[in-house]
Amino acid sequence: MKIAPMAEAYEVNVAPHNFYGHLADHISAHFAAATPNLRIMEMSIDDVPWKGKFVTH
Repeated sequence: MKIAPMAEAYEVNVAPHNFYGHLADHISAHFAAATPNLRIMEMSIDDVPWKGKFVTH
């Protein structure tokens, strides 16, 4: 959150890289929603199928 405004001052986009799981996906999504200079939100879609069982509503 501190780096994104510094990058925006120089007209540089940011892109969070995330290959850690569903909780990190949610963290990256919140970051993406709060960052105006977001380029892309990266996440792994080809992961193990059981990882989603650790995150519930």
